[in-house]
Amino acid sequence: VESVQRLTQKDLLAFRDRYVVAKNGVIFVFGDVKAADVKQLFEKALGGMKPGELALSDVHPATPLSGTAAVESRKDKAQGVIMVGFRGASVSSPDRTVLDLIDEASSDLGSRFFVRIREQMGLAYYVGANQMQGLVPGLFAFYLGTDPQKIEPVKTALLDEIHKLAKDGLTSEELTRAKKKLIGQQEIANQSNDAFGYQCSLDEIYGLGFDFYKRLEHDVDAATLDDIKRVAAKYFRDQPYVLATVRPPEGSAAAKQK
Repeated sequence: VESVQRLTQKDLLAFRDRYVVAKNGVIFVFGDVKAADVKQLFEKALGGMKPGELALSDVHPATPLSGTAAVESRKDKAQGVIMVGFRGASVSSPDRTVLDLIDEASSDLGSRFFVRIREQMGLAYYVGANQMQGLVPGLFAFYLGTDPQKIEPVKTALLDEIHKLAKDGLTSEELTRAKKKLIGQQEIANQSNDAFGYQCSLDEIYGLGFDFYKRLEHDVDAATLDDIKRVAAKYFRDQPYVLATVRPPEGSAAAKQK
C-alpha cells in the first residue's frame, strides 16, 4: 500500500514511455479476418506510437541459492501446504521441453507423487508440480496440501520422491503418458483463438518467434528417457532448494485437530 501511495504522475509517465512503445509490444489478431485490412487499421490507430526499445533485453538472472533453506509461515487456514522449490529453466533453455514433461508426469492423478503420497500413504489431499519460466531461469516446484498434523511425515515422503526422480528419472510408461498429455493439451488450447494468439504473442516477444508452437510435437517426441534422467539430475539432484511450509497458527483449532 505504501509503495502505491508514493507513486506520482511523473512515475506513471516514465513507466508508459518505457513500456508502451512500438518495439516493446506485439499485437495479435487471430480469426476469420483479412490480414491486410487489420494491418491498415492498426497502422492508422497506432502508427504514431513512439518506437522506443525492447524494455527487458538486459534481464539478469537472480543469484543462485548458496544452500538449502527452509521458511515457514502461519496462516489462518485449515490445512497445511508444503512446497519444495528449485531453480528452474528459462524459456530459451534446451532443457525446457524435458522439464515440461517432468512437470506433466509429476502432476496428474496417475503420477508417482499422487499414487505414493496420497493413495498409498494417505498423507496428502493433493500433490503435484508446477514451474515458472521467463527470460531468465525461473522456478520448478513440487507441492502438496495436507492435514496440519501430518506435515512432518509428508515432508519426508515428498523429499524422498523428489530424490528418487532425480536419481532414476521417469519410467517408459510415465514418459509416454506425459508426451500424449502435453501434446493433447496444446492442441486443445490452440482451438481457442484467444489462448492461441496470446501464447504466440508471448513467444514472439520472448524472441522465440510467433510460430514456436510448431516445434512442440517434434521436441516432445524427441525426448528420451536418458534426457529425462539427465535433466532431472541436473535440476533436482544435489541442488539447493527452498522448503516452504504454511501451517495454521499455534493454538488454533486446525493446528490442534487430531
